[in-house]
Amino acid sequence: MELYEQGKVDLGEQRYPFALEKFQKGLQIVGDEIQQRWRLLLGAALACEAMERPRFAIEYYRRFLA
Repeated sequence: MELYEQGKVDLGEQRYPFALEKFQKGLQIVGDEIQQRWRLLLGAALACEAMERPRFAIEYYRRFLA
């Protein structure tokens, strides 16, 4: 998934808002692919955590674990 890979690069380069945007867009189009959904949810959670947005990070982690 291209958006996930782009988000990973942004996350690694500390461009957290851009990473989150890509992970969120990916989640909108991923469909029923569980493994891809997990990766995107985890990426979004990590981006939120890095931006010191714990409420949002927790929500993504919850969705990841559901």
